[in-house]
Amino acid sequence: MRNLLIIPLFFIIISCNTNNDNDIILNDFKGYYKVTSINSETEIDLNNDGIKSFNILEEISSPHTTLNGIFSNFYNAENPRRYAEVRPTIYQSKTADTQFISFNFPEQTISYLNNDLILNIPLLMDYSTSMGPGIYYEFVNQNEIKIIDRYREWNSQFGEIKNLTRIDKTTFQINLDKIMFDFSSKQWKVLKLNATYKKV
Repeated sequence: MRNLLIIPLFFIIISCNTNNDNDIILNDFKGYYKVTSINSETEIDLNNDGIKSFNILEEISSPHTTLNGIFSNFYNAENPRRYAEVRPTIYQSKTADTQFISFNFPEQTISYLNNDLILNIPLLMDYSTSMGPGIYYEFVNQNEIKIIDRYREWNSQFGEIKNLTRIDKTTFQINLDKIMFDFSSKQWKVLKLNATYKKV
């Protein structure tokens, strides 16, 4: 009778161990991603051409009108320097396993004569990359990722990331609030944005 009880108990133990192995989360999220779309809930003119659009990526990639004329190539998503970096990548040491994200989201920079944003035509516009120090992540499960902002006060000047959604193994989206200058109204506006990134 004892032998009959031991056999089922053995299979239960093996079964539990197998399930624990399946619960291990492998980090297939890490790597480099380029932004493929940025859309806004509000129409806005970012390149000072008098035309508003919901397509933010197109706005910042299009020629911009400045005091010195019309200039192109303000933002190029194909440039590897613009890629989002999800660590640890192959360039970190083997012991560096910190799960950190640098979104490298385009940051609008505007220079004006006499610092007057209302009356003057912009002298210079540029899009540096930000977002930013202190953005970490952890897995809730294999498909759900939680954003951890350890330096919220500092990062808030660049925008606030509301959430990150993993679409599949090569694509993710972020929803964020970000302040940008609208040339049509000559006002800074808080935009609700949705950005999609694709693994390269």
